[in-house]
Amino acid sequence: MNNLILICFLICSTSYLYSQDIQWLNGTEIDLGKLTVHQDTTFQFPFLNTTGKPVAIETVRTTCGCTNPQWPNGMISPGEKGQIQVTFTPNRTGFHKKKVKVFIVGMRKGYSLWLEAEAE
Repeated sequence: MNNLILICFLICSTSYLYSQDIQWLNGTEIDLGKLTVHQDTTFQFPFLNTTGKPVAIETVRTTCGCTNPQWPNGMISPGEKGQIQVTFTPNRTGFHKKKVKVFIVGMRKGYSLWLEAEAE
């Protein structure tokens, strides 16, 4: 009976360790406030690798050409920090809400990051 409890504990502990996620240190949404049309604004989405294994960012996709992402090349070790840097250039006045999708090598789903701003 004790061996069965120990085996269940080890299985649950191991699956928890490898099911952890990337931790977005400042959240997944940024409100840039009021911006000027055609003026670049650069900001970061910092993250921490809490997966228990090295990860690499495969690609970062955006919903329009007004949003330009940059990301680290190579592996990010467990416990190491990284960041997705995004430059947003509003091309018209009004409210903007843009999605930035981050894909990690070997992970099925991407992470959705959001920015919003009001351009004048």
